[in-house]
Amino acid sequence: MRRLLSRLAALIKPEAKPLFAGYSLKVLQSYFVMPLSVARLPNLPMMTSLEQSGVLACYLSLLTEQNDVNRFRQWVDSSFQKVRESTFNGLRTFEYEDALSKERLIFFTANQAFNAVTIHLVTNSARFLDWLNHERLTVPPPWVAFEGYNPSWWGGNMQGAQGFYNERYFLPFFTSLSDAEKQRYYARFNASAAWIEQLDLMYGDD
Repeated sequence: MRRLLSRLAALIKPEAKPLFAGYSLKVLQSYFVMPLSVARLPNLPMMTSLEQSGVLACYLSLLTEQNDVNRFRQWVDSSFQKVRESTFNGLRTFEYEDALSKERLIFFTANQAFNAVTIHLVTNSARFLDWLNHERLTVPPPWVAFEGYNPSWWGGNMQGAQGFYNERYFLPFFTSLSDAEKQRYYARFNASAAWIEQLDLMYGDD
């Protein structure tokens, strides 16, 4: 009887299927038909291959600010042809392609977390990933993402939203900067002396 109830429950409320940039794996499998050249891919910390799920593409979630979103959109518009717009959870989703190379890009942006813009995208374009690796869209710093947060609490084994933001977005970006780039980053986002001291303490040896 318990087994029967479990089966009925599964029929009534099926498991949620994973979505990437608002698209199901089944749709993405039909959309991305040209495989990525693995040997050419840059090592982006926020990139996940979907190949094991039957999708010949990569998924990325990028956190950045509006100025860099504009730069991202300008490069995409100049490098691909827009073929379709749709709506996912009230957000506009865009599909682009290069008809000759069969390179494709799907993305949408959301302004729901960390006082920043998140770009969710799926692509099979090594050319686009090379551009992204070279350009390094700027991740807003923790004093912007968590306004009023005490800098002395930053670092170590953080949990929750701070831990997720640091591990997935801020740490890979910040530790890739040179000393000169860090100084420009501090100036760009008006870093306080306390935040500069804390980040130097936490990541100065990286």
